[in-house]
Amino acid sequence: MTMTFDSLQGGPVIPVSDLAKSREFYEGSLGFSGGPVPGGYHLRGAGGTVIYLLAGTDYAGQAEWPLMSLAPTISWRSSMDCAVAG
Repeated sequence: MTMTFDSLQGGPVIPVSDLAKSREFYEGSLGFSGGPVPGGYHLRGAGGTVIYLLAGTDYAGQAEWPLMSLAPTISWRSSMDCAVAG
């Protein structure tokens, strides 16, 4: 099986200092819906848009590098194939 990144669902990881207020903004104001995941909250919007809110960090709003997460829809074997391929 060949895995390509165009078949993966990914989205930004946004470090937040107040998960409740962040959820209020993304769900209440922007219309996302979601649920808790380890370390934070997963939001889903129209067209497959996903956002991950990372709770309890010391660097909320100040990450100096791109943060992205891939949805865990691929198998362990597929991820190993990707790692081997570089």
